[in-house]
Order: sequence, then C-alpha cells, then structure tokens
Amino acid sequence: MVLNDSSKDGVQYKKPTKMSAPEYIDKLLTWAGEQIADPALFPVEPGARFPHGFMKQVKVMYKRMFRVYAHIYHVHFDKIKSLGANGKIHFLRSLYHQML
Repeated sequence: MVLNDSSKDGVQYKKPTKMSAPEYIDKLLTWAGEQIADPALFPVEPGARFPHGFMKQVKVMYKRMFRVYAHIYHVHFDKIKSLGANGKIHFLRSLYHQML
C-alpha cells in the first residue's frame, strides 16, 4: 500500500510524498515523538503557556495518527481479530469519538 501524505511536514517533506504504509507509520511516530518532546510546543515548566498555534499543531498530529489507525482498522482488522486484540482497536475507536 502506498500512502500519499498530503499533510506534508514543511521541513523534510515540502510536497506530498508517496511512501509505503510501514514507512509512513515509522516517520509519523518519529515526527510525533519529536513534537511531543519539543518544550517550545509542549511546555514542561510549571505555569508556562502553550504557544500560539498549539491547537492547530495538535490537530495535525491527531489527524495523522487517526489516518494510521484507520489504515490498520480497514486493512488489517482480520489479523488483529485473529490475535485477539480487537478489543484494543475498539477502545481506540471509542477514544477517538470521545475526543471529537
């Protein structure tokens, strides 16, 4: 499967780039980890204010993570079910709906 990452990051990928699902997931998790570890975006000091644009950035991160969840659910659900892990997938779906 090839994903077209229309949500380019503007740094490493300045335009939509085709890549396999495993590559996309790896790059997404690396990118998300870097975002979360960045104290300029996620302040760690008590009383520090979140930056302007924080919600916009978190929404982008959330949208991209949901894209991975949707791919796994749609393409690999039978395998997940055979492993007995479908409860975890349903939990993630209910969590997503609560966040809306």
